[in-house]
Amino acid sequence: MDKQGIYTALGVAFSLMIALCGWILTNTLLDRQEAMLLVATGNIHVPSVLEATAGTGKEANSSSNPNVVKLKEETMAKILANWNTPGGNVRPHEPVEGQLNMEQALTAAKAGLLYFSTHGIISLELLEDEFTRTNASLWENRPAMKGNQPDRWVRISTELPPEYSYWAITFDNEEISIRLTLNAVTGAIWRADVFSYQAGTILTELDVVEMIEIYAAYLGLNGGDSLTFIVNETCAIKGFAGNIIGVTAVKSEKGAGDPKSYSGISLYLSESGPPARGEDIAVEIKD
Repeated sequence: MDKQGIYTALGVAFSLMIALCGWILTNTLLDRQEAMLLVATGNIHVPSVLEATAGTGKEANSSSNPNVVKLKEETMAKILANWNTPGGNVRPHEPVEGQLNMEQALTAAKAGLLYFSTHGIISLELLEDEFTRTNASLWENRPAMKGNQPDRWVRISTELPPEYSYWAITFDNEEISIRLTLNAVTGAIWRADVFSYQAGTILTELDVVEMIEIYAAYLGLNGGDSLTFIVNETCAIKGFAGNIIGVTAVKSEKGAGDPKSYSGISLYLSESGPPARGEDIAVEIKD
């Protein structure tokens, strides 16, 4: 190879090296800018509920209960009693076998919201906008030790069944704030609080009784027992399974002329009968 050929080959190699270095440098700078932007804003892009559930087929629009795993009403009552027990050690933890991971929990939450919207509990238009802030964390409530006799202690086992944990999930944007509590095994929404601080926003045209019936169907609860109205029919509670658990629906609002105007709805399960509180999960006797 003559000198001209050598110089040509070296020139091509040098040009390729410059191009490669420029590409690496450009991508490095872009990555740094992206990281700085995330630190500055603290916001995570989360698709709208309608986008996130698109393509799920008939499951998203089915009128039947979307949850696959079922729990007996007696078990649900015991779990609710555990969640509401004061003085326990409420702590976050990583998912264990049988529990949903974060991605699965978020998917279940969005599917539940879409179910509510297609049945009129939440306006579809409010779920079309992207959520700019989201958070998800897994929790459990380990009951505190309690005295049984003067010289003995009874301690509830610290190893709770997986279905006793719950995912706390929040979705927010400029128009709406959503707070959800999901059972960590079934993925069902056991509490939903939805608020809008935009004047004149109507979250639902349904009354609280209609909301209860839709929510109970979502949870797979059939029939029902007593129905109680509270505060001018803005709140209703219906008992199920012999009134050992209750389903509550609440509508609240403050007028548009008020500087702190808002509208909101709440749906939640509650444990209301004595059987769930009369039994422990597991006990260990210490002398």
